[in-house]
Amino acid sequence: MVTVAIIPIKELSTTKSRLAPYINDRKRKNLALNMLRKVIFVASGVVSEVWVVGTDMVAKTTALEAGAQWFKEMGTDLNQSLNLVFRSAWRMDKGALYLAGDLPFLNQKDLEGLIESSSQSGNGVISPARYSGGTNALLLPKSSSFKMLLGPRSFDRHLAQARVLDLDFSIHYTQGLGFDLDTWDDIKVYSSMDPVLLTSLQKESC
Repeated sequence: MVTVAIIPIKELSTTKSRLAPYINDRKRKNLALNMLRKVIFVASGVVSEVWVVGTDMVAKTTALEAGAQWFKEMGTDLNQSLNLVFRSAWRMDKGALYLAGDLPFLNQKDLEGLIESSSQSGNGVISPARYSGGTNALLLPKSSSFKMLLGPRSFDRHLAQARVLDLDFSIHYTQGLGFDLDTWDDIKVYSSMDPVLLTSLQKESC
């Protein structure tokens, strides 16, 4: 299966807002850009193309320099924009893989396993976030009326939608796909796992 990874990125002025009491604006931007670079690098070793969706021009430069293609958000919100980009991938007969851009422990085996979970029977695959009830990856290998519903409890809402549409979905969970970075508690947990992680992710990027 030929697959495209689709990674959304917020405006850097608003990214990682829950970290604002602990990390200044510049370091938060660096954090977002460095995680984006890492996810692009990992995905590029597994899928045929990486597409980044957003509106921020600094993020665009970062994505292009990392070897990704850039798609400007065209919908009224992120979910609609992702749905439009998914359809672009399907028109090219490629599977569409939504991938969160803030996965500091992601590795190629995580994505290889996710795609393998679909390649045998052509089912969709979803990966939940560690605690938040969100969705960190979602693969739709072929055209569908399924729509992205990112936001609170998106994991449950995506599974409920799949049941309504009678779509086969499997759940693929790994540490690399489950551990996204949004809060100060995340940083404390991850820093205990990798003491140099926070420093490396905040290095100058913009």
